[in-house]
Amino acid sequence: MIDNFNQRGIGLKSIYKYNSLDLQLMRYKSLGWINVYINDMNEIYDYHLGEDEKKEIEKIEMFDEFEEWRLLQNHYFILVAFNCYTSRLDKLHDFLKRKKGRCVAT
Repeated sequence: MIDNFNQRGIGLKSIYKYNSLDLQLMRYKSLGWINVYINDMNEIYDYHLGEDEKKEIEKIEMFDEFEEWRLLQNHYFILVAFNCYTSRLDKLHDFLKRKKGRCVAT
C-alpha cells in the first residue's frame, strides 16, 4: 500500500510515526484538541451506514471477495477533532460515538 502511494509521488510523511488509529488519536490530543473521534472505514461501514446503503455498496463493489474490500478499508480512516461544543453539535457527537472504537472527548 505504501509503495503504491510512493510510486504515484504521494509521500505519506507520518505513516511510520503514527501507524495506528490509537497513535493518531493521541497525536491530536497532544496537540490540544479536546474532542477527537476516529473511525477506520470498516467502522464507518459497520456502525454508520444503514442496511440500504450497505446493499447499494455491495452491488457496485469491484472486488471479487468482500473480505478483500474489508482488508483495504482498514488502511483508511476519518478523524474529526474540535475544541468547541454547543448543543448544535449533539447530533454530530452522537454520530461520532456510535462505534466500537476509539474516542477521546471531554
